[in-house]
Amino acid sequence: MLLACLLACTNVVAAVPDGAGAGAGAIVDDGIKRPTITAVLVEGAKDDATRQSALDVFGIKAGDALDIARVRLGIKRVFLTGAWADVQVSSDDGEGGVVLFLQLVPDVLLTDFQVRAPAGIPQERLREAAGLDVGERYRKDRIDDAAKRIGAALAALGYPRAHVDVDVEELPNEARRVRMTVEPGDPVVLDKLVVSGNAMLSRPEIEQLLGVNEGSPLDRTHLEAGLERVRAVLMRRRYLGAKTAVLSVSADETKTKAVVRVQIDAGPRYRIRYSGNYKLSDAALRQVLSEGKIDSIDALGLARAKAALENTYRFA
Repeated sequence: MLLACLLACTNVVAAVPDGAGAGAGAIVDDGIKRPTITAVLVEGAKDDATRQSALDVFGIKAGDALDIARVRLGIKRVFLTGAWADVQVSSDDGEGGVVLFLQLVPDVLLTDFQVRAPAGIPQERLREAAGLDVGERYRKDRIDDAAKRIGAALAALGYPRAHVDVDVEELPNEARRVRMTVEPGDPVVLDKLVVSGNAMLSRPEIEQLLGVNEGSPLDRTHLEAGLERVRAVLMRRRYLGAKTAVLSVSADETKTKAVVRVQIDAGPRYRIRYSGNYKLSDAALRQVLSEGKIDSIDALGLARAKAALENTYRFA
């Protein structure tokens, strides 16, 4: 009769059938007579060396009494010392006792990962969004989540109708190659860019810094990064209270075109005056702060600027 030992890694459950190996047994420390193990057979090992290594680590051999606690401990040791996705033990009645079957389930590794997309779509950005690393354990749920993240990245790039096809190829030595092929579908095109606020920049300057063009796919991530570039330029020009934001993205009924409204407010222009500066010139200090050390005029931003000046004096 088969003993269902659902012995997997740390969650180990075992049931010994009444009368298993009747007629042969051993007395262990707790005084309970248990069946004698007549053999331990390893399944799933790729060669004799792996099989023998698993047996040695398992630590249970023919002639031992069947002790479930020792079996659990042996499974944990085998699991922790090999590249196994799972380690299981089952048993069957044998002549004069029970036979243990040590089942090794090899770990499957992701050895190759590819993202294929049409020209114009940044593949490296999609790979980063996937969050998969070559050499990690292959898990289907990880692959499914990666495909969803690529889909979200494509939507941010202006392709909300994109489809990601996943192909998993089995390779020798328990390895997997994963290819994700992108079918972008029709993009959402930036139909019109509306800029509000007192930008203190020309329209060509704004468009160049934003890096988005009317008539091109709407890349929301690139747009937001462009607004940060606009703010950085204004800060360097001493508009220390500059603010930028995406106000709205409005798509038409077909969801193929969108009007984007952004706000760029330079705010007042500040002049920094220094007193008690005897070691460095005011020009040198202005150079320190013009390198982005003032990122806002709130208390925290000014504290960072103060620390930058102090560090400059400390090492001058």
